[in-house]
Amino acid sequence: YENMYLVFAEIANNELAQAESSAAAARAEYPTAARIATLAPALFFARGQVDSATRRLLQIRADDRDVGNRAWATHRLADLEMLHGRLAASARLEADAQAQDVARGAPPPPLSGAIYSAWVDSWFLEQPARSVQKLDAALARTPLRSLREIDRPYSPAAEVYALAGRPDRARALLAQSAAEVKDSALRRDQEPERHNALGEIALAERRPLDAVVEFRAGDQLPDGPVDECIPCLPAELGRAYDQANMPDSAIAMYERYLATPAVLSYYLLDAQVLAGIHKRLGEMYEAKGDRERAVSHYVQFVSLWKDADPELQPKVIQVKQRLAHLRDVERR
Repeated sequence: YENMYLVFAEIANNELAQAESSAAAARAEYPTAARIATLAPALFFARGQVDSATRRLLQIRADDRDVGNRAWATHRLADLEMLHGRLAASARLEADAQAQDVARGAPPPPLSGAIYSAWVDSWFLEQPARSVQKLDAALARTPLRSLREIDRPYSPAAEVYALAGRPDRARALLAQSAAEVKDSALRRDQEPERHNALGEIALAERRPLDAVVEFRAGDQLPDGPVDECIPCLPAELGRAYDQANMPDSAIAMYERYLATPAVLSYYLLDAQVLAGIHKRLGEMYEAKGDRERAVSHYVQFVSLWKDADPELQPKVIQVKQRLAHLRDVERR
């Protein structure tokens, strides 16, 4: 694992040639280690070779002798389907991956599937009422008090409630967490998640600069960043500055996100936000009169979502219309 983390660190530092060399050394030194197979798709993805990453993941899913690798590859293929706006295909693959995890004795955390499905309804499909209904039903079936303290997803569920426009229910969950979680070490460990949930609540309540403070707090521990997800914070700050009508700051954060190399663990993050960031950057650059950059980001959005599900195609059509307008202006 030390060798693998070295490769991922080099990718994060945009040292792709060195990452290739380190990956080759790891394969030579540990040819039978199961997780070595995960390095190739990570390197393809970091270089922007998504089709090559997909082919390698399909191969792992079909042929790898390690059941954990096959499940891992299925999760990543689900992420890549989401990246291209194919939500139905992504959901099918994710269900298959979770079934593989259950079969190998590594089931997903309780309520994670319901929370994620509710998030998709709000984030991609703009169906907040359906999102709230799903969360309500899931929490009624599996009350948080019925789970071990460590398994209770108070903050993730609160984030989705806030995203769906119900900050009141989000606050109620955070209050429930404060009252019910007694383990002080666990509370400290979950503090970043609580700040991120408070950031989503602030956005839902139209307090974007408060959200900036909370998202920054959600990215910090006393000894440094929360985890290795370097682009997570700029993605959130971009949303907050955008809502605060601070386009220059929003653009800076979104561009920082795009400039951060895509390490393996960011498959899902890119799947969730990359297309939307390109679309929003196109809109903001167009508003500033920067047609060249607007066109560039619009083109990248359309390339990602050209085969998206029918529910998402109206956004693709809208962006294609903007592209046609901008190109027509350039020709005049």
